[in-house]
Amino acid sequence: MPEILKASNDLIFKRVFGDARNKDILAGFLKSVLDFPEDEYEELSILNPHTTIDKFKDKTAILDVLVHTKSKEIVHVEIQMLRGRSEAIEKAVGVLEFLSQDEQAKAEYEAREKALKDYNSGMFSARQEGLLEGREEGAKKKAIETARKFLKMGLTVEEVAKGTDLTLEEVHNLN
Repeated sequence: MPEILKASNDLIFKRVFGDARNKDILAGFLKSVLDFPEDEYEELSILNPHTTIDKFKDKTAILDVLVHTKSKEIVHVEIQMLRGRSEAIEKAVGVLEFLSQDEQAKAEYEAREKALKDYNSGMFSARQEGLLEGREEGAKKKAIETARKFLKMGLTVEEVAKGTDLTLEEVHNLN
């Protein structure tokens, strides 16, 4: 049996729960996780059900559902996979098993997983760069603050530059 694709991957999740042919799975899933009586559901509207290969870098590729109740309430649900067992979940597992054998679905799944890893890696690198830049900027401000104090104390421009690691020009510009 092939490895089952993870439904926590938003692309695969949408293929299982966002497909209009699987509205019964979605309805069963929602009934098992939301606190509504089964006969209260009137209509499910799937918002943004399509995730394409172009959207792999889009971290906001999510599946939203509007639940219209018989009491005219509209509930906006951002779907997230919950662990649990119900008939709907069992059917979803069957769809996952089917998708896991589909070469195109597997390729899209792997591309999405790679895109998410790349995005996370890029965000980590950007954060590290930002932290370094912030530290450098803070150190520079502290050196300037110290240089101003040294100048007020009567030290020479050369002494201030040596004591703060600022250039002579930077110290001259403080006057």
